[in-house]
Amino acid sequence: MNTPTSPGRRKNRSLTAQLWCVEHGPRMPPCWPMHDTEQRPCPFPISPADLGRGGLRLLNLIGDWKAPGTQGYFAANDRFAFLSFRGTEVDDKVKQFDDIDIVLVHEPDYRPVPGHPQSFLAHLSLVEHLFSAPCLVHQGFQRALNSVWDEVHSCVTTYRQNCPQGEVCFTGHSLGAALAVLAFSRLADPNASLITFGCPRAGNDAFQKRVLANPGKGMFRYVNLNDPVAHVPLESFLYRQVPAVSWRFDAKGNLAEDNGSFQGDERALAASIKGLPQDFSDGMDKIDAPLGVVDHSPARYCIRLWNCV
Repeated sequence: MNTPTSPGRRKNRSLTAQLWCVEHGPRMPPCWPMHDTEQRPCPFPISPADLGRGGLRLLNLIGDWKAPGTQGYFAANDRFAFLSFRGTEVDDKVKQFDDIDIVLVHEPDYRPVPGHPQSFLAHLSLVEHLFSAPCLVHQGFQRALNSVWDEVHSCVTTYRQNCPQGEVCFTGHSLGAALAVLAFSRLADPNASLITFGCPRAGNDAFQKRVLANPGKGMFRYVNLNDPVAHVPLESFLYRQVPAVSWRFDAKGNLAEDNGSFQGDERALAASIKGLPQDFSDGMDKIDAPLGVVDHSPARYCIRLWNCV
């Protein structure tokens, strides 16, 4: 996968924009006006016709799209597939609870064991588990993925049986990005890639190492300037970002590699809430969304990426 961007990759800008925002991540409250003129509505849901123009077929909807909880979609052709997870929605209490449930819990090792008849479902040996650092992940994210894991596993394994060399791209925004990281780590497919937008930290150092152990076709993490979600939970021995290096959009939309020297979590989070009033007694319709909050908008990521390809 040639990414972050390349002049030779400009194929269908409209489709590109829709693909990245299809999971329809966190939106600004309806009454919160966008003071940034580049904020434009993102189409949702993406239609089979849109995917068809990009040479893809919508094969599966993941989760119940008429109820709260984890949702996603799987679209593919013979050479390439997307597994995209939807982000948090302002009116979905299930996802909001998953977001804030930051307790670390053990993540079993689902990676394939060579020669095992059910390699995708096999865990590594108990002896190896006992003598290695515990792999811990965000409990809410794990619960969200577990609720649709059978569907996710079925989509990928069925595609892999029919298209052994086809690339599977795991992607998502916000909560959806964290679920993409978890799913990517579980399947450990050498022909898979990982692209995330505004991804929160999902696990500890051992989890980070597990993900990095399978580079696949590449891992790319995008952060838009002061996006606060990309800085939580705070960096510590409990939580690490995957991968550590990101591709960050600056205030003008320029994209550059960031090795972590941009600024710390505290400064980024402070910039995200700058401009909030002491109270909301005048109503949110009278208040511009803080720039840091806008930075997390899937529409902003959509436009930033669109302008780079």
